Amino acid sequence: MPERTAYLVRLGDKIGSLLLYRHFKPVETLDFSNGLKRTESSGRIRWQLQRPITMADEHNIAMESEGQLIYIFEDGVQYYRLFKPRDFTEILIVHDVEDTANLTDEEKSRHERIAERFLMAYRAFTGDISVRMPNDLAADYPLTRAGIHEYTEEELRTPEHERITSLRDLGIRVEAVPLGINPHVLTPPAFDVERAGRLIQRLLASGDSVPKAQAMLIKAVEELKIGQDYRYSLLLAFFSVEQVVTEFLEDVKGRAGISDKTIKNYRGDVGMLYKIDVELPLVLPPDDPVRQLIPALGQANGLRNQVVHKGRNVTFEEAGFVIKVGDQLIKGFRGEPIVVPVRPVTTG
Repeated sequence: MPERTAYLVRLGDKIGSLLLYRHFKPVETLDFSNGLKRTESSGRIRWQLQRPITMADEHNIAMESEGQLIYIFEDGVQYYRLFKPRDFTEILIVHDVEDTANLTDEEKSRHERIAERFLMAYRAFTGDISVRMPNDLAADYPLTRAGIHEYTEEELRTPEHERITSLRDLGIRVEAVPLGINPHVLTPPAFDVERAGRLIQRLLASGDSVPKAQAMLIKAVEELKIGQDYRYSLLLAFFSVEQVVTEFLEDVKGRAGISDKTIKNYRGDVGMLYKIDVELPLVLPPDDPVRQLIPALGQANGLRNQVVHKGRNVTFEEAGFVIKVGDQLIKGFRGEPIVVPVRPVTTG
């Protein structure tokens, strides 16, 4: 898309503008023999490279495709360096607010909705899926910088669409606000490294595969972060929950003397909500950690039913909630400490 191309974006009764300002092609360096050093002097913290990043002068292997440089690889050493260009675009998003000293939550997040609308339209009409959506930045660290411009009386007399498409010096360099890592990345749960290592070793040595419920949960996270299919992600995560609960209860029934044939014959007659609200409390001891998850399991089941029977739209947070419920359920049945997930509040 051409530089300095402007787009007006309507959000209900609000409008904003997005200016595709400049394209950049910086160089990324992968340097295994380098590192960052933290130093502190006179109360100030500084970060320095262990050694300067320089291009390898000899034994380079360059990979090109269709006239474009893909990467340059340093050959002949174990801890190699790799250099590759990467495409970046700087965009400016502008919208009016009522009071710059008292921004509402909606005003603070409006730029995110404008960016998402633009990127969705761009991907739809160009077919360029290499440009990722904000929720799909699993390994990147986006940086948002903000600035405020107080309108003069003369500027307030001009139409809004003209005000928000005029380039101004907003003092962005002074008002830079780093937001840290992508807030949509699911936080990895705390785990016992030694215990996890033993479980991995035991599974691999046995020749068994990862249990189906856990495999579905991994696929659910993949659909959440890469496929961007929140509905499918939520359903996969709940399939995992359903399998874990059903297998646990059927194992209890089998150990109580009920035949496999009888269990199989009634399998389709027992609803998931009944299993969660009646059967689990009946068979779980009062102090069993999984009992803490029963309300969250019911909420996850309710979300699943609304998606399947009412066509409910699914958000990133809702799919993430069901994934966390499934993850904690598996951990709970393994006897690990668990944290009860909190269902996200839905607005609108």
